[in-house]
Amino acid sequence: MGRTANLTWGQQRVAQLMADLRPDHTGLNLRFACRIRSGVTAEEVASGVRTMMEACESVRTLFNPEAPKEQQRVLAEGVVRVPVVTVEKATFAVAEESAAELAAAEFGTEDLPIRMSIMADRDGPAFLLFALSHLASDFLGARWLVWHLRHVLHLFVPFSGEEPVAVHPVDVSDWESSEAGQREGARALRRHELNLAKMPQSMLPRLPREPLRPRYQYVEIKTSAAAWCLSHLAERHGVSETAVGYGVLSLVLAQVSGLRRGHLQICVGNRVDRAFATVVGSLTQDVPACVTVDDSDFDTLLRRSAGAVRQATMTGRFPHEGLVDVRRRVEAERGFPLDLSYWLNSRLFSAVSVDAPTEARITEERGRTSIQWQGGDERSTSTLFCYLDRLDDMLAVRILVDTAYVTRDEAERWLRAFETVLVTAALLPGLGVEALGTEAGIEPFRATDEWVQIDHSWIHLPSTAARLRTALPGVSLRVEVDASGDQPALVAVVTDPDPGYDVSALAGTDVIEALRGCKVAMRPHRFTLQTREAADEDH
Repeated sequence: MGRTANLTWGQQRVAQLMADLRPDHTGLNLRFACRIRSGVTAEEVASGVRTMMEACESVRTLFNPEAPKEQQRVLAEGVVRVPVVTVEKATFAVAEESAAELAAAEFGTEDLPIRMSIMADRDGPAFLLFALSHLASDFLGARWLVWHLRHVLHLFVPFSGEEPVAVHPVDVSDWESSEAGQREGARALRRHELNLAKMPQSMLPRLPREPLRPRYQYVEIKTSAAAWCLSHLAERHGVSETAVGYGVLSLVLAQVSGLRRGHLQICVGNRVDRAFATVVGSLTQDVPACVTVDDSDFDTLLRRSAGAVRQATMTGRFPHEGLVDVRRRVEAERGFPLDLSYWLNSRLFSAVSVDAPTEARITEERGRTSIQWQGGDERSTSTLFCYLDRLDDMLAVRILVDTAYVTRDEAERWLRAFETVLVTAALLPGLGVEALGTEAGIEPFRATDEWVQIDHSWIHLPSTAARLRTALPGVSLRVEVDASGDQPALVAVVTDPDPGYDVSALAGTDVIEALRGCKVAMRPHRFTLQTREAADEDH
């Protein structure tokens, strides 16, 4: 038996996702296929795999997230089987499908966290297929995993002579428990608490409807016009392409929901520190980020977005349980559960220099734009998860939406709006944020008298009242808004109380857990009593 350690902070995040998705969390498993170089034999591939397994501790580690300590144990020796599967014609599509089948089974606590097979046809070995437990690696770690197979695989990602450092997840865990790691984690949590304290309760404040099947569905827009304009805007405003994408997505969601602030959890790879840049392991964490989206000019929005992205990048390492504690403290102070189900995973790692776009060329490029639905899942923790990727000269914006809250038509309109905002901002640099939303055809949230905006969030009065009645059995109440102060206040009016009823007992009741799962309910600022006689007089 080799080394042991507790889970790293990134692995803790994955373990929590696995727990949230039970009983089937296999959708978290990584799966991919790499083309084998022409003329390479199965024996040569096997030799490369042996080198890779010896070099990378994470793929020969046994994981038991539910163990009280030392949840990862590195094996010093063992056997990994790499079967050869023969097909009539090995294509990339067939290889990807087979890799997905490899990843469809759960990795047990006594299983190595990697499965591989060689796909061959009459011309010999064609693809090496991978399935990886997300506990063993994230996608950036997998890039360095296959580095050890660069002599037998045809890899499209250049490595520029770099070599992975001899740092493994066990070493990362040791650093996180050190004094330096604890200081960095505590500093990050203080920053995250500030963002959680100012974010809207939900980026899509709406009531659920009957979902489609599967409930969570993927849709992707591929657009060369948006790719061109995104690169141009990043260069023109001196910010990263990820900052532009984050700002535009925040603009779209905030205007759709009638909000002045945009909140997304940014997936941070935690590889800025060169000591950890090439670790084969799961280092990615989700960082809460919030940006103000008002009627400022677009340059201001992008600069705010760049600051939010930069801050997220610098505070991406923190104990997962610590963020849970911070979140619950903020929820208790603000009076509602936070809806942290909106993500951005940008894989726009390097900027592309482009010429300034022209209206004629952009019109031509927009003719190439396509939108395609790509299946889905029955389980997810996301209301909306957005991936940003570059595919040759195309920007691919892929979103997973919860159809209980987002219709397919809405999802397509939002992707079109994303493209239109980028194009319009590039061609008409003088437009403000609201004007860009109008040009993109964004339909803002229309509040009825059942809704009130409190603490940068939309609260639905009937939903709040229903949740409170469930949390406080035997109590008859209604919810009202007191608009007499500087800010609206939510008041729960207890009707028909028993003689001598003490309403102060309700004021101290913790109802946050009863509100959890509802994106638009809030704990009242105060409770008041109203007798039946007084209620009759009001009517």
